[in-house]
Amino acid sequence: MSAFAIALAVSTVLGMASGQILFKLASGRGGLMEIFFSPIFWVAIVLYGLVTILWVLLLREVDLSRAYPFLAGTYVLVPIASMLFLGEKLGWSYGLGVALIIGGIILTVRA
Repeated sequence: MSAFAIALAVSTVLGMASGQILFKLASGRGGLMEIFFSPIFWVAIVLYGLVTILWVLLLREVDLSRAYPFLAGTYVLVPIASMLFLGEKLGWSYGLGVALIIGGIILTVRA
């Protein structure tokens, strides 16, 4: 993969993870209408729109089978970000799971 494609993949994963944290923050704003009118919710929606554009640009650069495994990075980043920014707890099994996910990403990208 080119440096540009890697940058797109990393940006997509970071954007998706950030959007999930923003959605979680928006979810604590009250009822459905309060969430819908929350600026945090709309920032997350716009971010997801931008991430979708990055994803499409990435797919122009590489095969879907090469790009898709990178999305598993969100399974690593979202819980870490939830721990750091939301105070959620992670157990030892999470570390083992992260190692397996990262190993799987490496195996599939090199295949």
